[in-house]
Amino acid sequence: MSAPMTPDREQEIRTLDLPELMSDRVAPVISGHLAVLLAELVRLRARVAELEAAPSPATVLRQVADKWAAHCPDHSEAEDVWMDCPEDWVFELRRAADDRAEGGVL
Repeated sequence: MSAPMTPDREQEIRTLDLPELMSDRVAPVISGHLAVLLAELVRLRARVAELEAAPSPATVLRQVADKWAAHCPDHSEAEDVWMDCPEDWVFELRRAADDRAEGGVL
C-alpha cells in the first residue's frame, strides 16, 4: 500500500539521499525515474488546477443557450441576426444544462 502524496511526503521523496540507501549502480537509475515521476506530478497538479478553474458543462451549455437566444430574430432586439429562431434548441440546451447540474449526463 502506498502513502498519499502529501506536500510533506513529496518533500521527503525529493530530499532522499539515494546513494546512501542503495548501491552506486542502482541509485542513478532510480534517481532518473524518480525525477520523471516528480515532474509528472507537477504537470498533473497544474492540469487539475486548470480543470477546476474551467466552467462546468452546465455553465457552458447555459452560455451557449443565452448567446443563441440573444441572436434570435423573433425574440430579441438583435441587429446581427445570423440564424432562424433557435427557441427549440435554446430550450433543449437549458434542459440539458439543468440535467447536467443535477448530476446527469448529456
